[in-house]
Amino acid sequence: MNEKLRDAQRDIAQKLGIGDAPTPEQAGLISKMNETLLQKVFYLTMEKLSEEDRDILLEKIEDDKTSEEDVTAFLQSVIADYDQFVEKIVEEFFVEMNDFIGLSDAGVDVTAGQSSS
Repeated sequence: MNEKLRDAQRDIAQKLGIGDAPTPEQAGLISKMNETLLQKVFYLTMEKLSEEDRDILLEKIEDDKTSEEDVTAFLQSVIADYDQFVEKIVEEFFVEMNDFIGLSDAGVDVTAGQSSS
């Protein structure tokens, strides 16, 4: 899994300001946000791949012997600047969450690391 994506999953609670001992409801919300983020990365990644590369990726995912690192290495080999691609998805996700629940109202800088292009 991309390191930026892994960091984002760990930081969702902190970005929401609920990182210190979440209640079951908070844990559920964080879990759903993680799931949504992973689905978005997967969907947008699949869109970028050729049909042949999609088939290869799905074979790798279904193969119990394939590690996350192998999958990431494959994606890095077929998608130019894959790490930056994922980073942009993560940043956009937090901007969308800000629009939806007002993360910036809680003092979170959701635009950190974004370019102005």
